[in-house]
Amino acid sequence: MSSDTQLKSRVQHRAMAVALDIIVLLAFVFGGAGSHNSEYRIGDVLIIGLPFAACFFATILVVSNDIFSIKAAAIASVISIPLAMLIRINLPQLVGREEYSFKPVFFIISFVFLTALWTGWRYLYTKLRPGG
Repeated sequence: MSSDTQLKSRVQHRAMAVALDIIVLLAFVFGGAGSHNSEYRIGDVLIIGLPFAACFFATILVVSNDIFSIKAAAIASVISIPLAMLIRINLPQLVGREEYSFKPVFFIISFVFLTALWTGWRYLYTKLRPGG
């Protein structure tokens, strides 16, 4: 395989990983909307999802150069979800919306759901890929 083909393959695999992480996050946000019988506008989706996405991606890039690592995803979740909660609580004030208060149940659900799915798809990927 040529170096250009290898580079293209690596970029495609990383893009797939980012897309799967974003799908997990969107499932979390829209699942929450469904469980609360509410519709989220794009602004609501961004206020809820963006802190989690930004913290997770920044953390996983610092923790490991392997975006497919289950261990890196678990460590990134442990670090990024509490940080995202702090941002999520304070972000609405910055954009002139009502303030969110800290709710332990939301933290627990966020932590369990996001960590399980961010590490879960990586586990399945390692088991299902050829040679895995």
